[in-house]
Amino acid sequence: MIKLKENAPNVIDLFCGIGGASLGFKQAGYNIRLGVDIDGKACEIFTHNIDSKIITKDINNYTPSECLNDAKIEKEKLDLLICCPPCQGFSRINKNGEGDPRNKLVEKTLEFILYLKPKVVVFENVPGILAEKYKEKLDLFISKLKENRYLFSDNLRKNHLLNAANYGIPQTRKRFILIAVNKDSGMNEISELKKTHSQKNNDFEKWKTVKDAIFNLKKLKSGEKDSKDKYHYAPSHTERILKMIEKVREFGGSHENLPDEYKLECHKKFDGHQDVYGIMDWNKPAPTLTAGWHTPSKGRYIHPKDNRGLTIREACRLQTFPDNFDFLNASKQQISTYIGNAVPVELIRIIANHVANEMNWEDRLDRNNNISFWKRIIK
Repeated sequence: MIKLKENAPNVIDLFCGIGGASLGFKQAGYNIRLGVDIDGKACEIFTHNIDSKIITKDINNYTPSECLNDAKIEKEKLDLLICCPPCQGFSRINKNGEGDPRNKLVEKTLEFILYLKPKVVVFENVPGILAEKYKEKLDLFISKLKENRYLFSDNLRKNHLLNAANYGIPQTRKRFILIAVNKDSGMNEISELKKTHSQKNNDFEKWKTVKDAIFNLKKLKSGEKDSKDKYHYAPSHTERILKMIEKVREFGGSHENLPDEYKLECHKKFDGHQDVYGIMDWNKPAPTLTAGWHTPSKGRYIHPKDNRGLTIREACRLQTFPDNFDFLNASKQQISTYIGNAVPVELIRIIANHVANEMNWEDRLDRNNNISFWKRIIK
């Protein structure tokens, strides 16, 4: 049980999903007063792991005043609002693009921000939101925040586009994370989150790797299970797929290097998606985990050492979820989507600490549970 101080900064988490962002803030000592999401199973998982109130509802049918009432917070007394609207609409691989109805949730998010008037807003999305075709929508969001006295750097790409690997996350996951502070809170613009890790620069710690994250997990073959960990079980592959994985490893770790006789027919005349059936590098961060990480055909998701796809536990480690996080009885497909859609928990804990330092909230946090992901998994 994570202990909180009575005056811990209070938080509402919109589009909370299973609670990855909430967990990061809670680990840092914040009080998660309410989560809101449309997915009933995700809400069940959130309640179990975050131990906070949840509202299972389509945000389009939910008002900001109801939100404050459910969180039992007075208007303009909210310390921090987490806003992670579904990002698939802005993804570069989304064919619907500008017409995706999920993109309108940014406008709904703005409605909540302007009514709730939190001291700090943490808005997260994919880098695709910075694309030229979404410029008008993002510009409106930005201008409305500024009109309502929110302060943040104007250089969106330089100061708000973060690579998780630069902060000690074992994954090269890029995300747009805007941290805005309300001028009426008496604070100035929150400074840029300085990177702490680098691939080559000796002035920083080295990037964390796949090996760092999963080295102490039990070695498994295709179809094998770890009797001591219900989430560490290897997917079962057909002989044909296992043979191809062996050959991919033999020919350098990428399917594009395979001789034609070993390539799938669908890959022989297709130049895109070169990472499919790719093998992760043991000594580098993992590539971005999408909702399809559990299937080798979806990307570079073959285990670095074993001829198989990833286990749920391995994916959780790469997303820095603690080992005691429980998905209850969700299906593997559901879990895969939840993990792929989540923000790395450790990245959010680091952001939460940065915000606390900038806002002078350190004395409101209980530091007993503010432990890095790496200390949690090294036993």
